[in-house]
Amino acid sequence: MNQLSERNFTIMYIEVIIDFEIEAIHQWKDCNITEVEFLKHKHRHLFKIRGGFGVEKEDRELEIFYLQAQIQNFLENKFPKYNNSNIIDLGNSSCETVAILILQNFPKANWVEVLEDGKGGAKVCR
Repeated sequence: MNQLSERNFTIMYIEVIIDFEIEAIHQWKDCNITEVEFLKHKHRHLFKIRGGFGVEKEDRELEIFYLQAQIQNFLENKFPKYNNSNIIDLGNSSCETVAILILQNFPKANWVEVLEDGKGGAKVCR
C-alpha cells in the first residue's frame, strides 16, 4: 500500500490510463464463419488502445502523452506499413494479439484493451 503523506487516506494502488487510436488494417485468414467471410480479406479499422499502468507515485511517474507515443512507435516499428501509407498492417493479428504484445513489451502495463472502431475487441490483463 502507498501512503500519500499530504492526504488523509490510504491508496491501495495507482494506475495511469492511456487512451489513443491508430489506423491499421488486419485480416483473419482462417475465418470459417460464413456470415463474416469478409474478415479473410484485409480491412481497415481505427483501433482504440487503452491501458492501465501501475505507478508508485502520484506525480507523473509515467507521463501519459509520452507513454502513448512510445506504444504507438513500438507498434509502428513492429509491423510494416500498408502500401507505403501511414496505415499499419497488422497482418493476421487479432485485438488479443496486439494487447498481448503491448503487455509483453511494457512491463508496467496491468491491462490493455484493443477495440475495433471503439466498439468491440479484447481486454487482456496480467
